[in-house]
Amino acid sequence: MNDGEDRQKILIVDDQAENVQILVQALSEHHRLIAARNGEKALALARREPRPDLILLDVMMPEMDGYEVCAKLKEDPATAEIPVIFITGLSDAADEARGLDLGAVDYITKPVNPELVRARVRNHLELKRSRDFMRHAFGQFVSAEVRDKIISEKNRLVGERKHVAVLFSDIRNFTAYSEKCEPEQIVTQLNEYFEHMVRCITAEGGTVDKFFGDAVMAVFGGLIDLENPCDGALRAARAMRGALRELNARWATAGLPAFDNGIGIHYGPVLQGTIGSSARKEFTIIGDTVNITARLEALTKEYEESILCSSDLGERLTDDLRTRLVDLGRVSIRGRRTELGLLGCPDGSAGPPRSC
Repeated sequence: MNDGEDRQKILIVDDQAENVQILVQALSEHHRLIAARNGEKALALARREPRPDLILLDVMMPEMDGYEVCAKLKEDPATAEIPVIFITGLSDAADEARGLDLGAVDYITKPVNPELVRARVRNHLELKRSRDFMRHAFGQFVSAEVRDKIISEKNRLVGERKHVAVLFSDIRNFTAYSEKCEPEQIVTQLNEYFEHMVRCITAEGGTVDKFFGDAVMAVFGGLIDLENPCDGALRAARAMRGALRELNARWATAGLPAFDNGIGIHYGPVLQGTIGSSARKEFTIIGDTVNITARLEALTKEYEESILCSSDLGERLTDDLRTRLVDLGRVSIRGRRTELGLLGCPDGSAGPPRSC
């Protein structure tokens, strides 16, 4: 028997020792097995890292039956994705329907047929392996929130109107930089830059909507509900500037060129959903709010400001943040009938970060 750690892990939950032994004999050759004799222990083991790849769950147990255990597993984000197979003496169609309605992927009745159990377990573990691979691969290209939304929606076109804070950041003079540097250096330095920028965004509850070239667009209050998305967006922008100063200091010691960026932030309505052709789709936000945010970022160079906020966003900030912004007057924005109020955040483009 191979005890390699690459074998998938199965949690067996049954209060009868003889039932556990039957499943152990059927599955131990190709899988790592752990067992629990009651619901509380099962929940504790399911939450322990590394989590099980599959749970075989009896229904008739004292204190907490299998249906209750399954419901608690599916309510907990840490265990909700673990596939559950009920293995039980309850054979009525209504019992099976109840188990499947609770989120179980399969339902096997006792007495156990070892060959049937092995086949069902093998199939569901293979499905989980494929799903985990897709989540990992897909997660390298979009944020976890966008990935899970797309997977849950599958191929359906969805649309949802929301009010969100949008952040748009672009590296200044990136074209001139890229003309002077080797492609390998550009990619390495740009990836390090994005790694730090994304960390600042997600720390404040933001979701990266997309990268395009050297720019990044993020949304606050879209897929993740936030108490104050405007505060989160501004805090993320300030953190991004601070992280960039630290990066530039490190790059200077390595003889690498420095980056500078501008950040625009705006609050307004968007349509959030999956758009595209039948062959290629993406989950994104669209609307005039996005266009205005991009325009604000472009204005940062003209106004010699690192961070520009709209008054629409500024008026929704908590007092501690709002009162520290600088009023820069009003400006005409293409596509908007009325002028837009501008607020600057003097975060200290040179030297250590300052509060704003």
